[in-house]
Amino acid sequence: MEVREVGIREVFGKWEEDVTNYNTNGYFFKQNVFLDFDIIDVTYTNGKIDTVIPCVSNPVDIIPEASPPVITTSDEKFNLIKFILSILGIIVLIIVLIPVLPIIIQGIVWVIALPFKLISSLFKAIFKKKE
Repeated sequence: MEVREVGIREVFGKWEEDVTNYNTNGYFFKQNVFLDFDIIDVTYTNGKIDTVIPCVSNPVDIIPEASPPVITTSDEKFNLIKFILSILGIIVLIIVLIPVLPIIIQGIVWVIALPFKLISSLFKAIFKKKE
């Protein structure tokens, strides 16, 4: 069987060739298919013991369902606008926070240094008791 990709669409009951601009909801896919699959026996394993159960079945065809492709369309202009607006927002936020920025940095340094000051005071208290 030969599979060809063709850019043909139906317009008002007539078929036209239009390779550059067509839209379709169809898709091609590949999958593993097992035709005329025979089951002769079923083996169950329980750690050390293998149990074989003989059975007979008519040949069956195993054809799994196909999953549709993931839609990955994106609007590049919208993404570019979001990126530019986020950069402008960060710049405005920095300009607004410049007067308060030294206080914020001082508070962050104080919070980071607090556990070390606690450990230092504990060691000083321990060594004072020994003396």
